[in-house]
Amino acid sequence: MNRLWTLIVAAGLLVTATAPTCGNKPPCVTWTYPTPGSSMMRTSITLKAFATDDGDVDNFIFRVDGVYQQGTHATGPGQHECVWDASQATAGNHTLEADATDDNNKHGADTISVYLH
Repeated sequence: MNRLWTLIVAAGLLVTATAPTCGNKPPCVTWTYPTPGSSMMRTSITLKAFATDDGDVDNFIFRVDGVYQQGTHATGPGQHECVWDASQATAGNHTLEADATDDNNKHGADTISVYLH
């Protein structure tokens, strides 16, 4: 939204200007658990991430190796989590992605890698 500014200068002139808008920025997403490069057991792992936006975060999902994880829910303002049943996952590196979409359909994501043993 543009703001209309009116300035009155010393000479008694009235000057009107429109301030530029910065536009809507994509959400900022940050992993809180696990941390990048973690070495973890193949058990149930609670994935946790935080998302902020200059508007509203309308949707938040987790993916493991590109596969959507069901059961994502908000646990507080900006905080999201879900449980990944890693007990059947193969040992080795896995890619975890946290993805947020805001009220203007812009996406922000954070991707990390963890090692399961």
